[in-house]
Amino acid sequence: MAFQTLFDLRRDAGSRYAGIPLPYVEGLAWMSHASARDLCVGLYGEVLPNQNGAPLRLVVPWKYGFKSIKSVVKIRFVEKQPPTVLEFVQCA
Repeated sequence: MAFQTLFDLRRDAGSRYAGIPLPYVEGLAWMSHASARDLCVGLYGEVLPNQNGAPLRLVVPWKYGFKSIKSVVKIRFVEKQPPTVLEFVQCA
């Protein structure tokens, strides 16, 4: 699966210099590494606040920290896992 994060230059003007391709996309082999219980929409009985990754956050603590992508706005089923930040950094 490919998870895409929110990317709004009007709101996040400094994001264009993030050093990684934006919008940020993270890949995860859904069936073997995650399930619906790993999608977070709330925190302490309240709606998930923006600073914690609203509207949707993937929480997979057993994977690398960057796999727990925040502010997910699009989820796609894909045949091949998309390039991730780790691959991008190793190539740069």
